[in-house]
Amino acid sequence: MTGAIARARTSGSGRASRSRPEDELGDASRLGLLSGPLDRAGIPLRAQLEARVRSLIAEGRLPSGSALPGARSLAAELGVSRVTVTTAFDQLIAEGYLEADERRATRVAGGLVAPPFALSDNHPGPDTWRGPAVNPWLPVEPVTPDLPSPRVPLDLGPESFSLAALDERAWGRRLVAAWRELAGEADGSAVSYFGGFGDPVLRASLAAHLAVHRGVRVRADSLAITAGASAALAAIARTWLGPGRTCVIEDPSGEQLRRALAGTGATLVPVPVDDGGLDVSSLPARADVAFVTPSWQYPSGGRMLLSRRLALLAWARRASCLIVEDDCEGELRHAGAPVPSLQGLAEDGRVIYVNTFSKVLFPGLRTGYVVVPDRFRGPLLAAIEAGARGPGALEQRALGRLVASGAYVRHLRRVRAMLASRRRAFEAALLRFGGRSSGIAVRGGGTGGHLVVDLPPGAQATDVARELLRAGIRVEPLGSNRLLPDEADRSLVVYLTSVDEPGLAEAAQRLALIVRRFRRRRAGTLPRMPG
Repeated sequence: MTGAIARARTSGSGRASRSRPEDELGDASRLGLLSGPLDRAGIPLRAQLEARVRSLIAEGRLPSGSALPGARSLAAELGVSRVTVTTAFDQLIAEGYLEADERRATRVAGGLVAPPFALSDNHPGPDTWRGPAVNPWLPVEPVTPDLPSPRVPLDLGPESFSLAALDERAWGRRLVAAWRELAGEADGSAVSYFGGFGDPVLRASLAAHLAVHRGVRVRADSLAITAGASAALAAIARTWLGPGRTCVIEDPSGEQLRRALAGTGATLVPVPVDDGGLDVSSLPARADVAFVTPSWQYPSGGRMLLSRRLALLAWARRASCLIVEDDCEGELRHAGAPVPSLQGLAEDGRVIYVNTFSKVLFPGLRTGYVVVPDRFRGPLLAAIEAGARGPGALEQRALGRLVASGAYVRHLRRVRAMLASRRRAFEAALLRFGGRSSGIAVRGGGTGGHLVVDLPPGAQATDVARELLRAGIRVEPLGSNRLLPDEADRSLVVYLTSVDEPGLAEAAQRLALIVRRFRRRRAGTLPRMPG
């Protein structure tokens, strides 16, 4: 926790504890709202406090601008440690519910409840539902190339991953145990076509994990296990897209998604993103489906602000549009708990949640999943079944036991630590070899497995990527992921998933030298490049 936030939360006679005239609630009232027993044997105390604050804000009982009690007094009232309270406040600040600075107490962020939003599980009846009709048209052409890109010594592209964080022996033991378990089930998924939407052990353990760690509204029977996230996205496209339909995508967005959606014959409407996520003001008046990555935008980085999430949901209701949330890197926040899903904010089942194990375990599992809203259970599950059955019963059962045992959460921690270490190594090498005056800036990096590197004037990303490839280093220009024009061409995407710290330091050194070369060439002098 930063010193500024800590000082803003302390109670006492300092400036941080003073309330402003516009506060609608007194200190005692706010303390009373947040007090009440916490479950000592269930969900972590920090998470319970976070949920309590979110609910009070959603109900309008903690309005925008109102100050929260000091961490010390609230901790005493709840009978918990001050660290529990400050950690909860830090998470809520990261999510956009709260804000703090040196001069004022921690307050409810502005612009969240106009109009008020609800977090209830009450869904409107079928007579009030407005949305696109199910699309009967199905694509038939493949969109994935047969062969991978040629290998290079240092591949910092999007297709490569390593098993560095995986406990390979433990995974092997789980596969053996899963086989023994399945072999003893007379009517189990290993010897029948029952359970075509996923192993029951995996669905149950995954539902519990998503509810606690991703804030998803989910039951085991609303989950379908798919052959990677791409199978789930393809089923959604088959159900609702086709000629004459309109599909909103983020710009930039992943190449695979763009190709798959273009193959449906739908009209793609690219909407730009910035550090705060999708630019909601640029959305069209109407669309059928919108594909978004709110927890960590792929591939430019950044998470969608809470105010934009709420505005996106309001737009979707007006536009009669479905939202597909691809949460492929949402669990890979390097510090602190991951930001909860967009789906958890949607009260009418309008958001379809999709995720995959590929980016947190390894792509060869080909295991993804989708949370199917009740109103779409028939057509969407039929589209999934018609497309392809999920991955093998053996891998699904092993994954189910991995998640249920808590080993999956421990694995996530190792992956986060590994990615954070690789990020630091790359950034440190850039600073060491490029210097503060290099004009190279790294953005993103707080979540996920990739960084965006912004280049200075005089260094075009396409040219720099070409020079790096000649040196045996593959990176991706951000512009190659865009549909909208990228006249600047000044950003590179660097993936951290397959190269270790020394390799990343070497890539950063070469990148700094190449950028220096382009800048000096622009200035009229050309240094000799080292071999």
